[in-house]
Amino acid sequence: MKSSAVLPAVLAGLGLVLFAVVLVLGGGTVLYEAADDAYSDSHKDVNAVSVMTTEEAETITPLMEKIMLQSLKAALEIDSKDFEYSERELKEFENLVNRLKTNNGKIKLGNTEINDFRLSSEEVEIALSVLNSDVARVEEIKQSIRKGSLSAADISALYAELQLLSKEISLTADTYSSAAETMIGVAENQNLDTSSLKESIDVVKKFADASLSSIGSVRPKPGTSDLQILFTLSGDTFAYGDTLRIDGTSRLSGVHSIYLDTRVWSSVTLSEPGSFSKSIMITNVSKGQHTVSIQSQGHVSKQDTIRVVTTNTTLFIDSAKVSGNTVTVTGALQTENGLSVSGAKVDVYADGVGLLGTGITNKNGVFSIQSDLEDGEYLVYAEFSDFSFPLEESVSEPVDVKISGSFLLPLLGSAILGVAAFIGVRIFRKRKSFAVSAETETESELLLTVKPSPAKG
Repeated sequence: MKSSAVLPAVLAGLGLVLFAVVLVLGGGTVLYEAADDAYSDSHKDVNAVSVMTTEEAETITPLMEKIMLQSLKAALEIDSKDFEYSERELKEFENLVNRLKTNNGKIKLGNTEINDFRLSSEEVEIALSVLNSDVARVEEIKQSIRKGSLSAADISALYAELQLLSKEISLTADTYSSAAETMIGVAENQNLDTSSLKESIDVVKKFADASLSSIGSVRPKPGTSDLQILFTLSGDTFAYGDTLRIDGTSRLSGVHSIYLDTRVWSSVTLSEPGSFSKSIMITNVSKGQHTVSIQSQGHVSKQDTIRVVTTNTTLFIDSAKVSGNTVTVTGALQTENGLSVSGAKVDVYADGVGLLGTGITNKNGVFSIQSDLEDGEYLVYAEFSDFSFPLEESVSEPVDVKISGSFLLPLLGSAILGVAAFIGVRIFRKRKSFAVSAETETESELLLTVKPSPAKG
């Protein structure tokens, strides 16, 4: 190679290396601008259009259709009382909703109606799970009563549970219908086929009414009295962090289980018949209407009702520490009144990546997650959305996270050293060539100037 070709080759090599570095290090958050055909002409949500490309829309909308179809599949299995298969269909429904949630965070659709669809699909998922469990329990109780081997007290307790199940089934079916209608409204804006979701509403109403009718046909045997346990509540409307006080009297001793709907919420133990009092803080109780009752030794109190309302929340990220390619994100969740929220799930996302991880808040409301990221710059934010709490969803302010130099800088350094070594070798060889040429020329000059001695005769 001629010496005149060395410099362009070196510059070209350096240019390629620097171009590769810019491509990778510059490949952080991207704000997508959708093409005009990303949505149908009837679409009204300009926020979704501004952040989603045509290709991304072609990923999201089929997923929405799959969720609607899966809701019908799950509802039909519950209606057929094939609870083994209904569990499988519900698991698939959960997987689809989680995929939508991940894509929702990756494309950052938090302020769009696609997010409304996602939130409503989570409500539908919870409602179907509750209905599946309740309908299965109703069938189990009916079979136990048919056997005829239970005592009057046991049957009375089961009858009381059926009444709780009756109210829960009725309320949950209404919740399902309301959430599904929201999904239908969003899906129709996307010109999607909503027939399967509409049919699922009818199916849910059908098996809910059938369960309620079968519950009404069950009658307890005489022998127990609701007057054994009496109680009053300190109010009828509560929010997160409020304390519900239960005061009552019982003609029984021993453990008294306090039920919220169909689950044991708390308990109080009496050493002898008499009065009792119990205070319970409202924490992971879903919004809406709930029934409260007390059971002991097969005796069941009359029911009372409370309503739980939602409270706004504040979610923030305290720090996002980087070590190599690992980022540790720490933050906290509080109510608008400054109460720490314990035991809540908080999802952490990065723009262009999606879900980084899910943290569970401790007693101080603090969560923390760790995740590995490729080199680049990211906007990281947290999101709280948990329907098991009477709390509104919230999203933190994004924080900048920069991952850099973990593997590209050594690569760049090696490339530069290689180029420098190449140049050095070329220069060394050139100088050596020049030195050899000079030495040869000197020897030739000496030979020309030194004449041979004349020969002696």
